[in-house]
This record gives sequence, structure tokens and C-alpha cells, in this order.
Amino acid sequence: MKIRVASSLEEVKAPVVSLVANIGTLGIFPAITRTYGRVQFELYDSSKNKSIRIFKYPIQHREFKGTTSIILGSFLPLFSDRFDHSTNERNFAIMRVAFQQFENDLMHELDKDKTLLTKFTSETDKVYALIPIKSKTISIKSSEEKLHSALESQFVKSGLNLVERKKIDVLLEEIKFSSTGLTASNRIEFGKLSQADRVILVEDLVINEGRNANKTEINYSIRCVEIETGKIIWSKISKYTNSESNSIDWHIGLSARDMIYQLQTSGDI
Repeated sequence: MKIRVASSLEEVKAPVVSLVANIGTLGIFPAITRTYGRVQFELYDSSKNKSIRIFKYPIQHREFKGTTSIILGSFLPLFSDRFDHSTNERNFAIMRVAFQQFENDLMHELDKDKTLLTKFTSETDKVYALIPIKSKTISIKSSEEKLHSALESQFVKSGLNLVERKKIDVLLEEIKFSSTGLTASNRIEFGKLSQADRVILVEDLVINEGRNANKTEINYSIRCVEIETGKIIWSKISKYTNSESNSIDWHIGLSARDMIYQLQTSGDI
């Protein structure tokens, strides 16, 4: 589920009459610029390529300039978010009010429509098992462990419930489970023994340190598989490139953070 936000400017009315009054009263009567537009929030189901619901809000914004607005602007924002004391025309008052109204309306809709609510709730009760990385390159064995630890740390920070690494290592030895040999039988057996609902597999790890124009490259694929059905829940490819002259540990940690950020922004975790 994604939320698309679109805004449009329809009309701006210059302070013609009010400007005359402003000059005549030496700024006591404010010069008022009126702006009219529209903000639209669309609930979009990207998995089905379908628009679920659209919320539209008309915008009527007034900008006051004058000595009175300087005085009133100092304390009116204390009483309502609809007021904003600023000399910058690019202030956030308009969108702040629109977003607050949308939030209230959306919460009201979710309270009424339980089907819609399920599209906004995450399965926090799921248990994940991050399988140790097994690449084809022996020279990056230590890097495999570092990336595994970095991803594990980032997954925990993001709120995922992970099976302990020690428990996973023992079980993998017992059932001869590997990321490259994921079969239905050993997957289900591993799920029963570990009590995990999903496994996370990291494959095709390639690390190049400063070989391409002094850039460090860390590439790998990562996917999450549902243990019971074998269905791929999500899949991503990491193509990390950084030219900063830091240690490989630093680059691995940053690549892990980038991956978790990708998964979070896409709504996968």
C-alpha cells in the first residue's frame, strides 16, 4: 500500500483592494493575497496496480502583510496550526493542515473498514531466520560474517523477530540445509525445528575493494521465503558503490543500512 500525494494551484488573487486600504491605514489594515488550490491523497495498492481510495481537499490560503499581522502573527500560531508566522512564502502551513485532515479522515476510514485496515497492518508476529551467507569466493569468507552480522543488527533495529544465530547454526548442521539447496523438505523441517515462519537468504555476494576507480563495490541478492509455502515474500538486489576511503567494515555496515532502508521504504519490512 502506497500513498500518492498530488497538489495543484488553481488561482492566486493579488491584494488589489486590500493593498489600497493597507497603504491608507499605514499598514494597520493588512494587504491580503488569496491562493486557491487542491491537495489529493490517493491510496494505491501497488501489488494489484489499483487505486483504492482518493481523498480530496480544497485549499484556501490567505497571506496577510502589514503591521497588524506582525503583532497577531506572534501569538495566533499558539492557538491553531492553521496560522503560521513566517516571512517565507514557502512555509509548511498549507500542507501541514492538509496532512492533518487526511490523517484524521484516514483513521476514521480504517476504523470503519476492517478490510482496508489489513492493508496498513504489518505481520509483526512473524519469526524470521537469517541464513548465514555462503558465497563461491573463499577470499571473502570474513566479509560474509561481517555482512551477516551487519544485516542481523539492522533487521533487529527495524523490529523483525529473528531466530538466534547459534540456534540456526546447529540446525543447519543437522539437516544439511544451505541457501543454494533450498528444498521443500529441508525448508519445512528447518521451520519446525527453529519455529521460524520465514527464512532470509543472502546470495551471490561479490566485494571489490578499490578496484574500479578507487570505489568499493558490494553486490548481493537477498530474498525472503515463506517456509510453509516456499513463496518469495520479497526480493532485492544490492548494488552498493562508495568512493570514500574507509575500512571494508565501514562499507559493509553502510551497505547493510542501505538495504534495510530499501526494504523499509518499499514497505517490505
